[in-house]
Amino acid sequence: MTRFVSALRRAPHLRITGERQRLLASFAAVFLFGLLAHGYAFTNFTVSHDSLNEMFLSGDIRYAAGSVADWKISLGRFLYPAYRTVFSGGAGTPWLSGVLSLVWVSLAVYLVSRLFSVDNALLLAVIGALFVTNVSYSALAATYIYDLDGDMLAMLLAVCAAYLLLRGTLRRRALAVIPIVGSLALYQAMISVTVSLVMIACILRLLENESAKAVFFDGLKAVGILFIGGAAYYILVRAVSSASGVALDGGYNSLLSLGRKPSDQPMTHGHAVPCGSRSSFLCRSRARGISCSPFSRWRRQHVFSSENGSPRPIFSLRSFLPRFCRWA
Repeated sequence: MTRFVSALRRAPHLRITGERQRLLASFAAVFLFGLLAHGYAFTNFTVSHDSLNEMFLSGDIRYAAGSVADWKISLGRFLYPAYRTVFSGGAGTPWLSGVLSLVWVSLAVYLVSRLFSVDNALLLAVIGALFVTNVSYSALAATYIYDLDGDMLAMLLAVCAAYLLLRGTLRRRALAVIPIVGSLALYQAMISVTVSLVMIACILRLLENESAKAVFFDGLKAVGILFIGGAAYYILVRAVSSASGVALDGGYNSLLSLGRKPSDQPMTHGHAVPCGSRSSFLCRSRARGISCSPFSRWRRQHVFSSENGSPRPIFSLRSFLPRFCRWA
C-alpha cells in the first residue's frame, strides 16, 4: 500500500503544481462526491426531530424552551445564532445548508492537503470524498440538515486551528486560539478534529525519523494552546449567558454535562422533566400518553384541522398514523 501511494505521488500527470490548482481540485472533489452522496437530502424536505423543533421555534410561536437562539446559547453554542442571521436568515432551506456545507468542507480539504503536503490530484480527491461521505457528515445531512452548514463551519475552524498549531512560529500558533474559540462556540464536538490532526501530524513526523524530543515539545505547545482556547471559550460563554439572560442547560449534550456520568445527567428530553420547564425541549407525559412536543401541537393545529374544522385534504397521515402506531 505504501508503494502504491508513493507511486501515485510521483505520477507526473496527477501532480498539483500550484495553490490555485489545489483549491480548484478540492472544490471539484468535494462538490462531486457531496452531490452524488447527498443530493437527495439537499433537494428535498427531509427533516426530523430537532430540525422540526428548530422550524417551529424560528416562527412567531414560542415554546417553553424559548427561541432557537436561546436554545443554542443554553448549549454553549453562542455563535450559532449570529451565523444563522448572516448566512440563512430566519428561514433555512436544505439546498442552502447543503451548498454552504460543501463550501466549508472544500476549504477544509484544501487546508488539510496543504498541511500534509498532498500534491497528487487523485489522493486529494480521495480526501475530499472521505470528508463528505463519512458517517458524521451523512448523519448530519440525514437528520440535522439545518445545522449541517454551521457544524461544517465549526469543522473548518477546527482545521484552521490545527493548521496554525502545526505551521509557523509560536506567535502564529498563538493565533490558533481564535479558530479554537470559534469552533467551540459553533459546535463543541468539532474540536476533536483539531486534536486528531495534531496527533496524525506528530505520528507522521516520528515515522519520518524526526527527533522524538522535538515532536513531544511541539505536541505540548499545541496542548497548551488548546487549553488556553478552551479557557477563553468558557469565559466567553459565561459572559454571553449572563448578558443574554439565558441559563446554560444541564442536558446530556450541553456544556455543563462535561465530566458527568450518564446516570447523573438530567433527562431534558424525556418524561422525567415537567412540561413547561425551560430546560425541557421535548417533554412527554408517559402516564397520559400525550405528546406535548412543539411538532405534535403544530401537527394538531395545522395538519389535522382547517379553518372550517374539516381535515386538510393533502394530508392522508390521519388515517395512516394510527395504523402505524398500532403496528409499532
